[in-house]
Amino acid sequence: MAPCRHRVAGVADMLGTPDVPAYQEACLAARLTRLRVLGWPLALRLCTTDDGNEDATLDELRVYMKETHRLREAHGQGIPWWSAEYGPERAPVVGANAPDGPLKSAGLSRSSTLLQVVREAASKGPPASRRSWFPTPKARKGLVGVVFYSATCRVWNWGGVWTFPQLLNDYGVPIVFVYVSEYSVTDSDALTDSSYVPVVDQPKEENWKAANCLLFGVPMVAAALGWRPDRVDQYVDGMDRALESAYEAAPWRVYVLDAASSTIAFRTGPGPLNGIAKARALSDFL
Repeated sequence: MAPCRHRVAGVADMLGTPDVPAYQEACLAARLTRLRVLGWPLALRLCTTDDGNEDATLDELRVYMKETHRLREAHGQGIPWWSAEYGPERAPVVGANAPDGPLKSAGLSRSSTLLQVVREAASKGPPASRRSWFPTPKARKGLVGVVFYSATCRVWNWGGVWTFPQLLNDYGVPIVFVYVSEYSVTDSDALTDSSYVPVVDQPKEENWKAANCLLFGVPMVAAALGWRPDRVDQYVDGMDRALESAYEAAPWRVYVLDAASSTIAFRTGPGPLNGIAKARALSDFL
């Protein structure tokens, strides 16, 4: 497992961000892709299907990731949900009951379920935010954002983490983060998506998965939000990937749940593509 070191940006270092893991800061390309171009990180502008103005559909994603599916199947990674062999979409739609499943805290010290964690987050409310000259209107109470992600998706690292948690936080929506299975792994060189994500194998043990979350996932989220890492409400999905599968959440996906009714209030489309359309849809909903 690669070490996770941190750097503090100098005053003149306009591309650096304090407390970002070193694997992100070591590469100029990684730092450039999170620069905002017309309001959005460059990474989100580059990873699109068609014109990127609409969220990607499952059929579009299946065409785009056909080669990825073939490689994963060849290396024993199973049939991912974006494969045509998987069948129709099974993720819950807006208005449907939110699937529940077991979770553990990132340190593996506490067991709970997703819906219990969501209710607790709704009762506590969002962390106190800094005052702003132009505050964003707050979303209605009772909504909780659930962000599924892994640190080995470069679109998440370079664009998603700098966009979606901040949107939810700006609108006063508490956020629960759920770490899912790794997207880019070194079990096979063909499956390694980029040299600028953590270099890890697919975890085979729970404590290994939790370590990836604490070393690589939490520091990125904390840096993007400007929080201390201990303020991140972080959990780990089980090794059976129960929640990841139920929400079809790999490599990252954002849901908003209504805590009172345990239903889906909002969801982004599948997969990592067309992130700007996803962000605009989330902003319009909130």
